[in-house]
Amino acid sequence: MAAGVVVASPYLSGKAMAAAPVSSAGNVGYYRTMVGDIEVTSLLDGGMTLGDSLMLNVKESDLEKAREDNFIKAGKEFPAYVNAFVINTGKKMVLVDTGARGMAETLGHVSNNLIAAGYSADMIDEVIITHAHPDHTNGLLSSSGAMAFPKTKVKIAARELAYWFDDKAMSAAGEKKQMFDFARTNLKPYQDKGHIETFQSGADLGGGISMVDLPGHTPGHSGVRVSDGAAQMLIWGDIVHVPALQFVHPEVSIAFDVDVDGARASRQKIMAQAAHDKIRVAGMHLCFPAVGHVAQHGSGYDFIPQMWEMSS
Repeated sequence: MAAGVVVASPYLSGKAMAAAPVSSAGNVGYYRTMVGDIEVTSLLDGGMTLGDSLMLNVKESDLEKAREDNFIKAGKEFPAYVNAFVINTGKKMVLVDTGARGMAETLGHVSNNLIAAGYSADMIDEVIITHAHPDHTNGLLSSSGAMAFPKTKVKIAARELAYWFDDKAMSAAGEKKQMFDFARTNLKPYQDKGHIETFQSGADLGGGISMVDLPGHTPGHSGVRVSDGAAQMLIWGDIVHVPALQFVHPEVSIAFDVDVDGARASRQKIMAQAAHDKIRVAGMHLCFPAVGHVAQHGSGYDFIPQMWEMSS
């Protein structure tokens, strides 16, 4: 270019080339990462909010500080998320939890994002249920009430299944009785067909997949450890519901916990282990794609999201 020649550029003029409507298309709802040679795909089910009244063992000042630190407007409910995960070992496809179909218009997208990720229900060999709350099991059934995975084995902790089908526990649940109704509605069709298999604490399910006992949130609440050699990831279920608050304050519990003290103990133990061992974690209520590391920070922790990978 000759010296002194000025080229007009629309990028420098401050004027748009043409008016364009705002796109209403949604963001991508799946994300892949590798654990050694095992592929793990995060599936977004959707989002919701959780109010302060659901938080237990928390100071008002800590709630306010959590909002300020996370750029949440004063008085607004905390954002929360629902995710599921597909584990492809190379020999089998495993779906961990199924989302919250029917709970709200902003939820219930696991089935669509499963398809967007290139999978179908028929490709799933096993469904692992971390626990039987409706935001993890509603996707077992279609909108018509049919089995969404009619050819698939559903695996759940023996203690978890026994609890939700225990009539005495249901009678003693009070206002939480509805949780039993959801669990039974979602699981019974598979139970009737002989498609439910239970596991014990620490069970090895093969293909680099093993179970981790994380009781408290529910009696049989379980994490899923994915291992290939030295590479590991822990899909920890509902250890955290409110990321903006519970990493900094792991002592804070939530009203959905069946055993508040037990859930707190499991959260504090597994956070300390994940931070010490530098194990990647993934969670059903972490901000999508919900994969990262836990780092010690004072008496609490930071969640460090995994840096975006161009491909798995």
